[in-house]
Amino acid sequence: MRKHAIQCFGQATVDAAINREANNNPDGSIFAAFARAGQRPVTVSHRVHTNPEARAHIVQWVTESSRPPHLANDRGFRTLMTAGRPSLTVPSGQTVTRDIHTSFIKCKKTIDKLLQDYPGQLNYATDAWTSSNHRAFVAWSVHLHHEGSPLSFLLDIIEVPESHTGKTLANAFDQMLASHGLSNKILSWTGDNASSNDTQTTAMSAMPTNSFQQSNRVRCFAHTINLIVKSILKPFSAPEKKKKKKDGEGDGDGEGNGDGDVDNDDDSIPDLASLSDTSSMRGAFDDEDVDMDLEVEEDYSESDDEGEDVVDGRAALGDDERVDFDAETKLVKKSLEKVRAAV
Repeated sequence: MRKHAIQCFGQATVDAAINREANNNPDGSIFAAFARAGQRPVTVSHRVHTNPEARAHIVQWVTESSRPPHLANDRGFRTLMTAGRPSLTVPSGQTVTRDIHTSFIKCKKTIDKLLQDYPGQLNYATDAWTSSNHRAFVAWSVHLHHEGSPLSFLLDIIEVPESHTGKTLANAFDQMLASHGLSNKILSWTGDNASSNDTQTTAMSAMPTNSFQQSNRVRCFAHTINLIVKSILKPFSAPEKKKKKKDGEGDGDGEGNGDGDVDNDDDSIPDLASLSDTSSMRGAFDDEDVDMDLEVEEDYSESDDEGEDVVDGRAALGDDERVDFDAETKLVKKSLEKVRAAV
């Protein structure tokens, strides 16, 4: 029984009842006294909505739940809505769309007044992307400190038919600020580390129609962390497989994939110049211990079988010189082995 009471009313309430202490609940309602922990009251209207109220609730339902407006045309939905309420008129999907637009205009005026009357400057964040159906969009959010609490919400989102160049984004940003009457209320704006945002920063600061200053651009910290993590994990990721070329594609030298792009070959030979520091890279390409003298003797024996005259310059070296020579050419020989294996 005690366990069930704790699950229903919480540990504090049960302890207070056992100790015969008064439960000083700030909410004196009957619901608060008997509700389970975390439960909230559900308000249900006992009267039929009027037609304007029904249209308002449908707009709220469609927008908050991300439902398509044409769902109001569904026969089953209309049957449920009008059951027992023959006088109720269910709006069509087209009417719901118009009501959403009207509600947006009224909400925009309320938000604009809130932001315009804000005593301080405002912070903005922006991002642009292209949808799967190749339509380009850009969105802005606004961030401020309102009545003792941080407040942030989506300010606007528009379609940008042009490419996402820095100048295009700057023009869209400037027009958005002007439409909300916020051109002179810019403390900072935050964006990712794309080069187009660098251009956007310069273009925005050069516009006389807003108060943005180039020094107030903030780079997205989350995007920076993402780039760092990707760079750290890249050496541990599996190499990408090459796409097989079709007949007639590429230039035949293995440098292209048929459309001008260079294949990303993670197994390519490393730059030997960058590996010249034998103290830090010594043994980096060693898969197993190999007797270098044996390799050389095998190469010469193969050449002798072909009847070629080969001069053994290594044999003329002293012992110390031969050791240094083997150490300096070890990376080259391992790279050549890799080329032979690939061929």
